[in-house]
Amino acid sequence: MTKIYLAGDMRSGWQDRLIALLPTDIEAIDPRSHGLSDPSLYTRWDLDGIERANVIVAYMGSNNPSGFGLCIEAGYGYALGKRIIFIDAIADDWRSRYFDMLRRISTVVTSIEDAVMEIGR
Repeated sequence: MTKIYLAGDMRSGWQDRLIALLPTDIEAIDPRSHGLSDPSLYTRWDLDGIERANVIVAYMGSNNPSGFGLCIEAGYGYALGKRIIFIDAIADDWRSRYFDMLRRISTVVTSIEDAVMEIGR
């Protein structure tokens, strides 16, 4: 079974939209589900989820205040040899230029629908 880790933007609900489009044979590891507030605990939970996943789906949208956590998650996944799919929803945002390294290690898509298609490849 393919497992995907959902990195980035904890407020907009993009995860729900993506999960609704996934085939039933793909399991989503969603950091919103842990309910942890202690950074040492949620960081360990997130890193464990990344280790269990085959694919990291990294979403950077305008609701994400910085993207620091997203970049850590994607970078950790990349270091472990995981496939990274970057949903780049900030192309017109002033912060866009700071995500070039993430773009270099990822398959870059611009929509949730394109990410779902890419996961299936």
